[in-house]
Amino acid sequence: HILPDPTGASAIWAARRVPDDSFAVVPNVFIIRDIDTEDEENCMFSDTVHSVARQLKWWDPTAGKPLDFTAVYSDGEYSHKYYSGRRSWGVFG
Repeated sequence: HILPDPTGASAIWAARRVPDDSFAVVPNVFIIRDIDTEDEENCMFSDTVHSVARQLKWWDPTAGKPLDFTAVYSDGEYSHKYYSGRRSWGVFG
C-alpha cells in the first residue's frame, strides 16, 4: 500500500509478504493491518509510517498497540464498508 506523505515529496507505504501457498485479494482498499516491526522478513514499511501517524495524532505508541495501517491511513474500509466487498468475495465465485 502506498500514499503520499504530508510534504508531498515522499510516500508512506507498507508491504507484507504473501506466503507461497497463499494468495491475497486487494480490491482497491488497504488490507494490511498491524505493522510488525520485528518481522523484517515478511513486513516492510516506510521510515515515516509511524512518525506521520504520531504527528497527525492518528496513532499513539504509548497505548501499547501496534500501528494498524488500514485503520490509520484508510477511510475506505471504515467509511464505506460495501465499497469493495463484492470484489473481495468475487474471487471465490
